[in-house]
Amino acid sequence: MLFWGLLAGVAFGYILQRVGALEYDNILKMLRLQDLRIAQFMFFSVAVSLVGIYTLNTLGVGAISVLPFHPGIIVGGLVFGVGFGLAGYCPGTVIGAMAEGKKDALYVFAGALAGTFLYAFLHSPLKTMLIDKGNMGPLTFDQLLGLSPLLTALIFATAITAGMFLVDKLPRGQA
Repeated sequence: MLFWGLLAGVAFGYILQRVGALEYDNILKMLRLQDLRIAQFMFFSVAVSLVGIYTLNTLGVGAISVLPFHPGIIVGGLVFGVGFGLAGYCPGTVIGAMAEGKKDALYVFAGALAGTFLYAFLHSPLKTMLIDKGNMGPLTFDQLLGLSPLLTALIFATAITAGMFLVDKLPRGQA
């Protein structure tokens, strides 16, 4: 089973490299809404993954484990977003950039490791403050909408795909 995960990771890394997601300038253009190819690739990946994961779940091949929703998720998303915007890398792309020999990726990776250790060190007080308080338990869109998980995934995948095509019709820099 680990072999298939490794193979999927290598294939995904290859695709990231081919679409230019390992280049800081391309990430910056995406964040400035000047070139949305990488965003479209990411949204397409989410749409395909949604349908694939929920299809496997419906067939009983896989199981989805939903984590509880709490304020820590919002804070973590903000930290991730700021880091992504400043560094131009996310966890997957930094590995690919290191494989390409980019020195800046080594610094970003070191920073990510330092952040991981800092979070581990501060986990107890952060848990009390951000996880235990405001914990809403596991929440999913299908529960909120009262629909089946697979139908919800198909609706979101369709909306994401339609959004990708609509954004592609906008003039560059005005997305």
